[in-house]
Amino acid sequence: MTRTPSDVSSSDADRTAGARPADARRALEEFDRGRAEGRDLEGLFKDLERDLGLDSGDDEDPGHAPDFPGVVGAMVEEFVWESERERPGSTAAFAGHLRAFAESKRDIGVFEELAAYDLVDFAARVTIQRDLLGDDTERGADAMLEGLRAFAVWADEAHDLGLWATFERAHAGLLRSLPRVASISRRLQRPVDVDWSPEHWVQTHADGRFVTVGGESYEIEVPRGVDHPNDEDWIVGRVRGRVFVPAAVLPPEAGRLR
Repeated sequence: MTRTPSDVSSSDADRTAGARPADARRALEEFDRGRAEGRDLEGLFKDLERDLGLDSGDDEDPGHAPDFPGVVGAMVEEFVWESERERPGSTAAFAGHLRAFAESKRDIGVFEELAAYDLVDFAARVTIQRDLLGDDTERGADAMLEGLRAFAVWADEAHDLGLWATFERAHAGLLRSLPRVASISRRLQRPVDVDWSPEHWVQTHADGRFVTVGGESYEIEVPRGVDHPNDEDWIVGRVRGRVFVPAAVLPPEAGRLR
């Protein structure tokens, strides 16, 4: 797990106990200044780990880099740490979701490149990677969306990113659609030969009961007791005979990703 000042309950807690909040804040501010100046990220991460007392000792390989999942991961950790300092326990429901989000976006090299598209991309695809939401998919979806909202608002306030301003409308739609489609998707089987790429997603029509594939209309076949998708949901699956068998249902907002 990433070693950061926010990880106060981890096995590193005894090593960070001596760091005063003011010292940690200065370390994060110095990291942020260096990032804004375009300094080398690996060097900044090493300096941040040292300043926060997370050095691993002389017997560790000196070439070992801190375990940050990219610049988005560093910003997520800064957000979590600041939030927990101000309101302990405030990120407990969604910190794990945000770290999964950061891991999925670790190829982003400059924080200013993070866009609403990336938040929609992560949120829409959790119905495919359904383990991210836990056993209670509706509650997990709500918690994840609250985490993305809080992080986007913080990014605007702390870094003037304009992220929430462009994500707010999609977020409102996802609040209505994501818990529903996540609940459906969790009850669907996963055939091994399904192509999950966006160009093979198909959108429902006719009260969510049909899709069109290759110019032909197919009725969607769902297991007994499973709700049908709604109109304009997106579906991943395959044609079998004269029906379309879904493997996952994505929210209407997933159309932004195609």
